[in-house]
Amino acid sequence: MTALSAFVMTLFGVLIGALYRRLVQMQEDGRKTVKYMVLLRNVLRSIDFQIGLVGAPVVFGLLWQAISGLSIEAMLVIALQNGFASHAVLKEVAPFRGE
Repeated sequence: MTALSAFVMTLFGVLIGALYRRLVQMQEDGRKTVKYMVLLRNVLRSIDFQIGLVGAPVVFGLLWQAISGLSIEAMLVIALQNGFASHAVLKEVAPFRGE
């Protein structure tokens, strides 16, 4: 149950990381407001989010090996952080070599 909870928190981190990156991009494009349902729909369909989902098991596996002895509370916080930063973790573990 601990592993499942931590994996779900990793997935939630992937979602909020993708939302954050999209909001930053929108701000850089000069947008001043956001429609939440449109934002959520765009993020769920984005390549950024899909990459995070595909990479989540790798990120979680690394995380599980590193912190499996911690309390559930600490593990959930670290899982959330790693999900949020999954792109950075994946670039270190399996850098994209395509075009």
